Amino acid sequence: MSSEPAETAVPAPVVDARYCAAGATAFAVTKTISVTGHDFTLNDAHGVAVMQVEAAVFSFLHARSVLMDAASRRPMLTLQDDSYMATSRWQAYRGDNMSRRNLLFVAVKLSPLNLARTKVRVFLTSNGSGERVPDFVWQLL
Repeated sequence: MSSEPAETAVPAPVVDARYCAAGATAFAVTKTISVTGHDFTLNDAHGVAVMQVEAAVFSFLHARSVLMDAASRRPMLTLQDDSYMATSRWQAYRGDNMSRRNLLFVAVKLSPLNLARTKVRVFLTSNGSGERVPDFVWQLL
């Protein structure tokens, strides 16, 4: 038997370490529809804008949203909606470049018609399960 302490895995940040908090953080979401496309703003507990989500109001292709740092207006994450039939599916890319090498994760929500206890399964790009075993499961209550 080893007397050394067991190693604890420290999760790596998915987007960037500067957007990680030591604990749970509450945000207030404000929705606005404007010509510029600032559809959502996330404010911290003090009412300070932390992030903004810009989405195309009209699009003939799959919907695309960009999560931006509110202070620097730098794109942090781009979400591409690839939903079809009974499944909602989003691909998340680093920054605003949607090349395959910038893919960070895929999020899948089964049965979008069932809003009660909906689960979103998140698969990191390092996951080799072919979207069978999720890295995270987020349950909407």
